[in-house]
Amino acid sequence: MSANQRSVILFDEHGGPEFSAQTIGYKNFIERLKRNWQMKSYKAQVAYDRIAHANIYIIANANRQFTKEEIEAFDQFINNGKNLLLLSSGGDADDDCQISINQVAEHYGIIINNDSVIRNQFYKYFHPKEAYISDGVVNKIVTTAAGVVTTDNENIRKQLLKIVYPYGSTLTVQENIATPLLSSGFICYPQNRPICAIFHSKSSNGKVIVLGSQQIFSDSYLDKEDNSKLLTALLNVLSSEELSLEKSSVEDAEISPYHYVPDHLALSKQLKCCFQEAETNIAVKSINKLFESSLYSITSSLWTRILKAYAQLDVKHEPLTLIVPHFEQPLPPLQPSAIPGPPDLELFDLQEEFSTERDRLVQASQKYSEDQLENFINDCAECLGIVKHLPAENRSAKHVLQYVFRQLAEFKKLNPESETD
Repeated sequence: MSANQRSVILFDEHGGPEFSAQTIGYKNFIERLKRNWQMKSYKAQVAYDRIAHANIYIIANANRQFTKEEIEAFDQFINNGKNLLLLSSGGDADDDCQISINQVAEHYGIIINNDSVIRNQFYKYFHPKEAYISDGVVNKIVTTAAGVVTTDNENIRKQLLKIVYPYGSTLTVQENIATPLLSSGFICYPQNRPICAIFHSKSSNGKVIVLGSQQIFSDSYLDKEDNSKLLTALLNVLSSEELSLEKSSVEDAEISPYHYVPDHLALSKQLKCCFQEAETNIAVKSINKLFESSLYSITSSLWTRILKAYAQLDVKHEPLTLIVPHFEQPLPPLQPSAIPGPPDLELFDLQEEFSTERDRLVQASQKYSEDQLENFINDCAECLGIVKHLPAENRSAKHVLQYVFRQLAEFKKLNPESETD
């Protein structure tokens, strides 16, 4: 039986059933590790006496803040040549989860940033936070532990291990304390920032590996790309005493500094005005001398002189009346229309509009029958313009005939009334 088969791995499940390996999607992760390791779940408070028999302790579902005694237990665990694997929930994690992981990681020169790694260009995966990294290998020990054929060419070595880094964050690694293992590459943003780092105690040979993504080894992403090879590599680095960090790889690693971007959303809500410089740009020692309060002062010193001016100018002293303003209007005032406006030109019957009165009367005689005599009379009255001479309440056929007969009688008189008057 090999050394790996005799080694014990403890998986932290102190948060309860809802934070167990099965619940957070680590079923395949546990089954794969059981092939070569003795996997056990640990649900009690961390104490060195209880975890001393294990070789690797994994924290992938931190949901609480660790106490001072638990952090001291981890230090004692590392000082005795044991190993620790920390998986952060990434930029989408709650504040408590981020703080709890950083409580342990910051003791070893590694800090998990509250950001997210995204891919600038779409490739293979639809969500930007499902970052495909093809050039993220920083240290040669990763490819060696993964069993990948190594080479001295740095550009080729960086592309030997291709991973998908889902919903992860970057790390801040302190020099001379911890060492980066993986980076975000030059395509993802932030560019060339550490996403996996290791702390190696030279005195006890204890190791701590921090990875900025917890979902990278979940059931949804474990079998995608080379994520399973990365898991094997990290466990081999933790358990093996023969692998050593390459100093040349650490010195030649392309790690970009962390650029802080201002919070534009918060700054947009705190607008500040600025002083406008004068044209003369006079330099003064005190800013109070720049304010001129006499320009806009309101006093009653001229009130008596104004009252005397009314009598001198023979102007009646009375309150000012309201002057109704008259505004210039480019268009006449509009009035609400009770009926819709005229139709478009295409909807007009031009033949009917331009026909003579005689033609209209002929059309009206052909339109109506003998039973529609009243409608015929009203239509003829409208054609001859008789309707506009009648009141609105007296426009029946009877009143129309009465108006026609009266006009005929006036016409046949020898001396019409209009002339006698």
